[in-house]
Amino acid sequence: MKHFHFRLLLLPLLLLAFTSVRSAAQTVSGQITDATGLPLIGATVQEVGTDNGTQTDLEGNYRFQVSGTAPTLRVSYL
Repeated sequence: MKHFHFRLLLLPLLLLAFTSVRSAAQTVSGQITDATGLPLIGATVQEVGTDNGTQTDLEGNYRFQVSGTAPTLRVSYL
């Protein structure tokens, strides 16, 4: 009988662990501007070491999902 109760307790814990790992991805957002505060249109923002990234919009804003909880972002602009 004790094994049955243990299994009932184990299932929710496993589901909670899976949810925690899955929620490690997060959305980052911000605005890229030049030294005078003007938005940089079309700047590339990328999570280092991945293919995750995007380009800034007409107001210099970006938003995308990263895979880690403390990502390093690289911004490039030509």
